[in-house]
Amino acid sequence: MGSRPIDRIFFVRHLHIILAIMMTSSAFLLIASLAQAPIAVQGAVDSELGPLVEALGNPEPRDIQGFRFWEGTIGNQRVVVSRTEVGMVHATMATMILIREYAPASIINQGTAGGVNPELSPGDIILGKTSAPFGAFRTEPRKRGEGVDLASWGPLPRQLRENGERVSYENFAGDQRLLRTAGGVRHEAGQVIEGIVGSADQWNREVDKLLWAREVFGIDSEDMESAAAHQVAHIYGIPFLAVRIVSNSEHNDAVFHRELGTDCAEFAVALVRELSN
Repeated sequence: MGSRPIDRIFFVRHLHIILAIMMTSSAFLLIASLAQAPIAVQGAVDSELGPLVEALGNPEPRDIQGFRFWEGTIGNQRVVVSRTEVGMVHATMATMILIREYAPASIINQGTAGGVNPELSPGDIILGKTSAPFGAFRTEPRKRGEGVDLASWGPLPRQLRENGERVSYENFAGDQRLLRTAGGVRHEAGQVIEGIVGSADQWNREVDKLLWAREVFGIDSEDMESAAAHQVAHIYGIPFLAVRIVSNSEHNDAVFHRELGTDCAEFAVALVRELSN
């Protein structure tokens, strides 16, 4: 038996009310989360990403040109987790794909790092007041047989084109809001400091080389991704923060503590929760 015309008219006139009733609070939050720009959190390898992916509810990954991404929510905040792979070029590529595909509101690059500052030990976290690419340097002329003199080496700045002019950068500044919020996140396994996060395609185990890098570039830690990702974020005008946990230090504990990557990822989850409040 068909509906009477009056019933159909009533339904059409009150459709918006019916839809409003059907729209539960959880559905509303889902739509709202999809509409907001995500916070992106990067890590180079799976051991630096576990707690982040779990916090998203272990969603199915999305692979793009060899790089993996997971998307979900932490609290009410939309979040994209990115596995950059190891190295400066990989970090650059992964960050460009991240921006192209997800247009994040901000980027947090986190994971393990070698200690450069002799006062830091495994478990300590450095919040990147700046990120510095320390693999670019200029040497003075020396002829064959005249040796190598680290003391004469100096930084070779990045040259970016801005408004038609070349601008030099020896480092890139971390976002103040992200830095301030991260400073309030609890971390009981070690100290949390603001410092300079250094990046290069290097794993330095010579103490004198580490001390040279600290003297010339001012860095507190060394990794292979942060500064490259930061440079891309800077070009696109996206707020960025490097968060690195010391996993090994030639000054006091040379063993690579891979498990500390989990601690840093847990710190990043807590940071995202604070940012979503």
